[in-house]
Amino acid sequence: MRLYKYLIIILTIFIFTTPNSYSCACSGKASTDVFACTSSDYGNRTCYTGADKYSMTVTSGEFYNSSTGATWVLKSQNATYDIASQNFDYVPAINNVKEGSYDKFRGYSDNVFTVKGGFTTTDSKACVTAGSQDSTYGDFRAASIRTASNKADVTITTKNFGSGIWHYTDANGNLVELIDTSGNRISNDNNADRIRVTYSLPSTLKLKKTDKIAVKMLLKPTTSIRVTYATSDGAGKYNCTAIGMRGPIFTMTVTQAPLN
Repeated sequence: MRLYKYLIIILTIFIFTTPNSYSCACSGKASTDVFACTSSDYGNRTCYTGADKYSMTVTSGEFYNSSTGATWVLKSQNATYDIASQNFDYVPAINNVKEGSYDKFRGYSDNVFTVKGGFTTTDSKACVTAGSQDSTYGDFRAASIRTASNKADVTITTKNFGSGIWHYTDANGNLVELIDTSGNRISNDNNADRIRVTYSLPSTLKLKKTDKIAVKMLLKPTTSIRVTYATSDGAGKYNCTAIGMRGPIFTMTVTQAPLN
């Protein structure tokens, strides 16, 4: 039996990620501590916490050979999950294996998300999802985010990864793209339809028709809310400046064995 396992951060696709971007967790921090954070993926003064709700629509998943273009589509069907409260069981039991060699996995999702979450510092500075998405920054910046009781579901639409940027390679070497309805990489915000992430497998998956294969995927939003404290309150502390989302942790395990 051969076991392939890898861990990647899937929705680093929505924001730029540095290799040490997880070094500043929100838990136990005062606003001055968050202000001092310097390793965030959205600039400094940002920390991360889990989401109460993280609803996303997965549209397709496939193995891919980057040399030949051969593709094995495991599933192509929209399925919406709140990964904060539901098990992610997108890929069904596999009965028919498509013979071939695959060095990549490509995952697709809709570019519209619903999230809810927030954090209150140890010096009582709240930062919660509330209001409408900022058209310039793609996060939430209205004064209402500073009141804990305002925490609510918010909708986030990803149209770019920064002004004029529609694709990039993340810190793990995975290609992240916004694509149109035809599956082509976009060059205009208005054409954004889905997000495609191409992951490199740790080793080439070589399959025969007689193989038995099982694919298990896990998505966890444990670091999926980012909060920024960069606005002085004039009394030595800092107020929340912005709150937004980042990607969940994605784990995929592929188990392969000859069919008995």
